[in-house]
Parts: sequence; C-alpha cells; structure tokens
Amino acid sequence: MVLLLLFLAFLYGKIRGGNLDNAIQELSRLKNIWLFIIASIIEHYVLKGPSVLSKDFLLKYQPYIYSFYAVMILLSYWYNKNNKYIAIIGAGFLLNTLVIIANGFKMPVAESALLAAGLDHRLPDIKAGLDPMYQLSTDQTQLKFLSDIFYIPNLLIFQGVFSIGDVIQAIGAFFFFSSAMVKR
Repeated sequence: MVLLLLFLAFLYGKIRGGNLDNAIQELSRLKNIWLFIIASIIEHYVLKGPSVLSKDFLLKYQPYIYSFYAVMILLSYWYNKNNKYIAIIGAGFLLNTLVIIANGFKMPVAESALLAAGLDHRLPDIKAGLDPMYQLSTDQTQLKFLSDIFYIPNLLIFQGVFSIGDVIQAIGAFFFFSSAMVKR
C-alpha cells in the first residue's frame, strides 16, 4: 500500500509540474533523518516483517522494542515539525501509538476487518496471542475507534486493515511527497 501511495503522490506531483530531483532535495533538508531510517528498519525487519529475532524473544520484549521504535519515529517527526505535512504524519503516528500503548502495546484489529480484507490466515496467530503487533478487538479494547477497524478488500496485491491514524499518515505522506516534487 505504501508503494501505491508513493506512486499516486508521484503522479500528482508530475501533474503539478514537479520532478524527483526537487523531492530528493526536499528529503535532504529533513533533520535527523537517520532516526526515521533506523526506526523503519526496526519496524520492517523486527516488528512487522520476517523478524531477525525469535518469536519468543519478540513476544517477550515487544513493548520495549516498540517503545524504542516509537520514540525514534516521534523524535524524527519532532525535529521536522515545521513542515506541515510531517506534522500531519506525526499526528497520525501519535494516534496509532496511543491506541497501541493503551492496549498493552498491541494494535487492536477488528476480526470483521481482517476477514473482509482476506487476511483470515492471520487470525490463528492473533487469536493465540502469537502475533507481536496485533490483537483482536474486544469489548474491553481501549480507544477502539482508533484501532484497525477499516479494510481494503483483497484486490490484486493491495489488501489490508488500517486505522484513522494510518489514514492521517497517508494523507500527510501523499502531500509531503507530491508537494516536495514541485519547486517552491
């Protein structure tokens, strides 16, 4: 979904007369980008992707790993808060972080959304508590309206569940990249 978002932002930026050189220059102006890069590596290779850590280790220490990751991301947004689009992305991330922390460091996800998105293969691990990032929403879920309650149906390669925070981050990222392409 991230690639689709970037592609659409690229198209919108091109329609507005922008180019990738401008976007690269804008990215080079961001402060402490290394925080975001390290946090992204942690997210994709430890928390969400095929982890380099054992599942038992990850389940045991996930709150600490997530906290380290979240602090790095929030700091990277803080250092760049003068960019209105980065501030929007940061607000969306903060909403996701609030619901994750409020629910024991796991993002609650609606079972109906998982099923509608065609992600029923994820249910056994989530139900058994073996997914380090997700848990099913229940009546006891805190801030349920901020959890993963929306879905993209299984269409080609794009499917998934998402939250209000994800939508806000996507809007911020779309306008950041498309605007960065247009010289000011």
